[in-house]
Amino acid sequence: MINKTIPLTIYIRAKNEEKRIGPVVKRAVLTGAEVIIIDDYSNDKTAEIVENNGGKIIKQKWLGRGRQKRVAEDAASNKWLLDIDSDELLSYELINEIKKIFEFGEPEPGIYSLKYIIIPPCPKGSIWNNANVDRRNKLYHKDIIRVPDHEAWDQFKVPNLIKIKKLKNPVYHYSFINLDQEVSKMNRASSDRANSSKIKSKPILIMRILFAFPFYFFKKYFKQKMFTGGFYGYICAIIIASNRWLKDVKMYEIHLMKKGINNINDEE
Repeated sequence: MINKTIPLTIYIRAKNEEKRIGPVVKRAVLTGAEVIIIDDYSNDKTAEIVENNGGKIIKQKWLGRGRQKRVAEDAASNKWLLDIDSDELLSYELINEIKKIFEFGEPEPGIYSLKYIIIPPCPKGSIWNNANVDRRNKLYHKDIIRVPDHEAWDQFKVPNLIKIKKLKNPVYHYSFINLDQEVSKMNRASSDRANSSKIKSKPILIMRILFAFPFYFFKKYFKQKMFTGGFYGYICAIIIASNRWLKDVKMYEIHLMKKGINNINDEE
């Protein structure tokens, strides 16, 4: 059965995602949308898998989180856009919900938030229906908003007076394949944010480094209900809280490095 096309472009950033990109593209194509992948010159079978499943490849060396998405926005054939990652799987229920929005053609410009449910790598069969559930503004019309032209930040701020509509059904987020990858992702994210954000003063950073970690953990484990993910959820809450704490630590290091660093060449 051929899907009815809809005036929507789904875009995905990717690099060496041959192990995960196939199901993601297949589900995206089921909406009837144009599907484009901004590929950072993968050296595996990412491009082949994408094209075999109905997606379009656009090669682009990495420009940064927001700027890579800007390339997708410019390349899209439609003004309605859906931004997903290569580890995010549209549920069948969400696919039908998206189709309904475009059932009678292109709707008025707006923004929709999507519900994100994490599928952890283990225990087998587990779904975090209540743990760290998030909503993100991912379906939008580019005449009213665009992703920031920024190296580290890729989420837009909603303009005043724009009412966000909510989609009911979830995106399943396979956000990490194991704890080693999760730690690596968190480390990169904390570095990006420390280097691209306005640096806090040293006294504030010292106070945060000494005392803020329990609050970062409390927010994830209790407020965002990661305790419902069992002992594995507890472990992941510590890793995510560490990411926030490391941003403070790396900002403090920036203050120190501005005064110079020890270099082995100084001994010559």
